[in-house]
Amino acid sequence: MLPALGGWEPYIFRHQYVPRPLPYVNLNNLDAKSLFDFCKNVKECESNSEMEDMYSSPMVLIGIYISVASAICILAMALDLLNGFRIRKFWFPTKYFSLNAASITVIAVAMKLPVDLTSPMRGTVDQTGKLGSLAFMCTMMSNLMPSLASMDNKSLLANITALSILVITVIVNSFIQIRTHVILPGFMVVACIYMGMLLFLLIILISSAITIPTSKKILEIKYQAISKTILIDQHQQENLISTVDKLRQLVKRYWIMAETGSPQFVMVSNPLSSASSIICVLSMLIYLLVAWVRFWFNASILTNDSPTLNSVYKWSMVIIVVTQSIGVVVGSIAPVFRCFTVLSFKSLNRNHLVFKVDKYWTQKLSDWKESRISFLSTRRRSRALLHNLQNRILWFCIGFQKVVVVSCKIIGLLSILSEEDVV
Repeated sequence: MLPALGGWEPYIFRHQYVPRPLPYVNLNNLDAKSLFDFCKNVKECESNSEMEDMYSSPMVLIGIYISVASAICILAMALDLLNGFRIRKFWFPTKYFSLNAASITVIAVAMKLPVDLTSPMRGTVDQTGKLGSLAFMCTMMSNLMPSLASMDNKSLLANITALSILVITVIVNSFIQIRTHVILPGFMVVACIYMGMLLFLLIILISSAITIPTSKKILEIKYQAISKTILIDQHQQENLISTVDKLRQLVKRYWIMAETGSPQFVMVSNPLSSASSIICVLSMLIYLLVAWVRFWFNASILTNDSPTLNSVYKWSMVIIVVTQSIGVVVGSIAPVFRCFTVLSFKSLNRNHLVFKVDKYWTQKLSDWKESRISFLSTRRRSRALLHNLQNRILWFCIGFQKVVVVSCKIIGLLSILSEEDVV
């Protein structure tokens, strides 16, 4: 007894078409029924293979679609970069790449690879593409952070909620791919690191969003106080200094007011933004290291038959990897500059107060804790239980907010130490 057809691959994903075992044909006693069954199964396998190729053919176009969405995000980040150089604001205010419904939609398209649970992707390029998408997401989240300060409270809540849903979806789907070995064992550790980075960046964004309303009020009060002080000093010194010196001092003072009075500058100058920038740079370095190690011995990546490229996205996967790799590098430039530019405006001694958390970090949560929220229940005992539950949840949130701030200050010390080493 010999098999009528050679064996098939022993390890196939569940979501792939698994060919039915062909019947054994007795070569010593051929009969019409055995030959008919054999030919029928061969024809069925060929038909299913053709149908699978037909259904997977649009995936190349989807890969190009992902690349275009990634290129749009890169273009927006590059325009913010060029705009910062043009106006000589090296903390790079966000004008084009800001958090809104349109940008979240484009980012969701660019994140197709990490959320794809059905397409087999066992090649080196395919696996690197998944990691590259996670690194690209870390980069975009860090670049989106300054734009939070330019929103009103309703827009801030809506956009943060939408971004949180997207990031949590990416993390959960990546975890599922790790559990089902869609992400291969050689890439699992790096994927877990990126999942942790994404989760921490999301926590940083939410913590910053909670602080923004209070920060804006404090900023407005201080701005008005400084403006009055400048006007008083101006009247007192009118007769004491020359016109040129007076003009120079006024320009310098108003420039400082305009620079430090910007909500986006206040956002990028806090320790949460510094921590997100450092995470962004680390994600870039990890990705470049992984890509270099994986492709060092695999130079042939442009053919579909290569072991490094084995997915339904075919040659479009190379375009995705190249595009998002460029995005990781380009998007990391602004966070690096922000770290060092912000330090020039602040005293290093003040930054060393790592374990001191100012009141404004938790002011909004404290206000929610002290406010009495009306519930639908009219029973006194039920209302008391709900208020007690509310206080416990907000008490936990206040403590967690302090932990996040202190953790970000500790991470921010890395940028201070690195600048001291450079100097």
